[in-house]
Amino acid sequence: MPTRLENLRNKFRDGLDTPEQRARHWQRVGATHRLGVTSRDGSVTLNLTDYSSYQGAFGYSDRLNIYMGVKGSGRIIRHSPAQALEATIHPGRVGLGVPETAGEGLWDNLSLLALGADLSKLPLDEGKIVKPDAFVPIGSRLHDDPLLTAVLTAMWREAEAHGHVSAFFEHGLLIVANRLLELPTVEPSIIRRLSDPQLKRAVERIEDALAEDLTIGELAGLAGMSRHHFSRAFKAATGLPPYEYLTRRRVERAKSLLEASDANVMQIALLVGFTNPSQFAAAFRRVTGHTPTTWRRLH
Repeated sequence: MPTRLENLRNKFRDGLDTPEQRARHWQRVGATHRLGVTSRDGSVTLNLTDYSSYQGAFGYSDRLNIYMGVKGSGRIIRHSPAQALEATIHPGRVGLGVPETAGEGLWDNLSLLALGADLSKLPLDEGKIVKPDAFVPIGSRLHDDPLLTAVLTAMWREAEAHGHVSAFFEHGLLIVANRLLELPTVEPSIIRRLSDPQLKRAVERIEDALAEDLTIGELAGLAGMSRHHFSRAFKAATGLPPYEYLTRRRVERAKSLLEASDANVMQIALLVGFTNPSQFAAAFRRVTGHTPTTWRRLH
């Protein structure tokens, strides 16, 4: 059976081949590019992107992507063959998207600066060519590193001022890449699944509380765990983070109500725990591919 990583890879590998497909992808994840520069040989890119509210999977790349939070915060999960990074991105914090990995996220009005590099064209210290695999251990966590933050910020300001990738820009990339390889690594921890009784209690509570403002802390309390460890153990047991599982169950309940009742969309949104109709419509469309009104008409 395909793994979560393989499913995400295949989804994006097959769907981002043309500029039109890539444009639709960025629109779907609520992205607006504010700054974009590329080196003359295409080996280095720098993008400053604003993201509106979004929850779900996002693009896969064959490049090393070094990203830094500029504004807002959000949860980002990146999957690799060995591990999953799940952490909060916030201004100044730096993370890596290693080639051949895919991601998921949850954010609201987030801005990211992303530096993309084709490492096969980039000699590092002493002329070495470093393979992307060398960055996998560092990609297992986010980094609060003043040097990385300062250099990436300087590259951003340089690109805003000059609009192209200068010698300074390439030098900054070399500093960033070498600094990342110097950082200490952390062995990935073993993520244990929820036990069957723990999972049963959590799922039953979710089903009973689809219309309520349910928190991860409440579910974690039922399992006798911290929110952080509960989220990881729940995902290990179900394949989905708790917030994603809850959203999908709310949408499934909404689908049933749309088919079986005459309640309007706003009423149904409230019945499944959404007080904001635009958030309900966005979540429904992300899960089903249709707006609630279209779904009702088709079914």
